[in-house]
Amino acid sequence: MSINLDDEYLKKLEKYVGKKLDIIKEENEIEFYEDVEIHYILEEKDKIYSFYIVERGKRSKLAEYFSEKEMKQELALTIKGLFGEKIDYNNLKRFRNINSLDEGKKLMSIYVESEYYSIMNPEIMKINLENAREEYKYNIYFLNDNNEKKYIEKDIDISFAFFRFYNEARSLKRHFKIIKEYEMIFDDSIENKNYMI
Repeated sequence: MSINLDDEYLKKLEKYVGKKLDIIKEENEIEFYEDVEIHYILEEKDKIYSFYIVERGKRSKLAEYFSEKEMKQELALTIKGLFGEKIDYNNLKRFRNINSLDEGKKLMSIYVESEYYSIMNPEIMKINLENAREEYKYNIYFLNDNNEKKYIEKDIDISFAFFRFYNEARSLKRHFKIIKEYEMIFDDSIENKNYMI
């Protein structure tokens, strides 16, 4: 069996990523080159797709996919993350050493759209900030559409909490953006939009 990534898929992948990719195709594997020291390999063996990073000749497995559909979706999202436009963290320094909840709230309202985060009010499909058990400590978590919390940080000081909170909200914004772009370019729907979070 060979990897079924035809030229049409690869053209859409380059459009999705936003640039020409350095790709070498063989029957059971495809290599994506970042530079002379790093490249990625998608390999098919016994109907299991394995994705590897090769750094200076050392190969490490990053993921496995168990269906062609899953492989095509996750490969596109992964390659976009690796080779596409990166998150803009230009305002990150403003979030260092915040001294109060009000100061953090104000900065978040200026630099991140409220659809990606919530402060002291749990909202699904957002990055949330809550009080921890200890006074003046905070937790950061993602609340999925099944109302399950996935904690990112626990019991952290306010001085670090908003620095991390801002980063996570920006990452979530990018996550939703790349899913939307994927669905438009590949004309394919991703059912579990929080699987990468």
